Amino acid sequence: AGDAVEAFDDEHLVVADSLVDAGAVSRGGRRHALAAFDEYFLGYAERGAVCDPRHAPRVVPGSNGVFQPILVDGRGVVEGVWRVARTKGAASVTLHGFEGAVEASRYRTALTRWARFHGEHLGSIGSAED
Repeated sequence: AGDAVEAFDDEHLVVADSLVDAGAVSRGGRRHALAAFDEYFLGYAERGAVCDPRHAPRVVPGSNGVFQPILVDGRGVVEGVWRVARTKGAASVTLHGFEGAVEASRYRTALTRWARFHGEHLGSIGSAED
């Protein structure tokens, strides 16, 4: 992969920062709202490259094997979890950031795609501080 990757630590490689489109990150073009049990998080025993180990227990509360839906920022790092409440065909979403509130507008595109996939209308998006 050459210059496309760089060392994260002694065992892991990640996409080189020089390849991340800073404009797309600031526009929210590379953010993802992934479903519970998505392989982006679930598929690896060591998740330190995509999620700060301090926050991993919030993705799998109580280490019970039940993975929460995750918010992935423009760098590919899990920055929080999200919850949905459904009422009469509309999905209202609450974002829970690991380091404080997450700006809801940054995930509107990703959550709109998610709602459309499920045949729902995206209602409100809010952010909660935990």
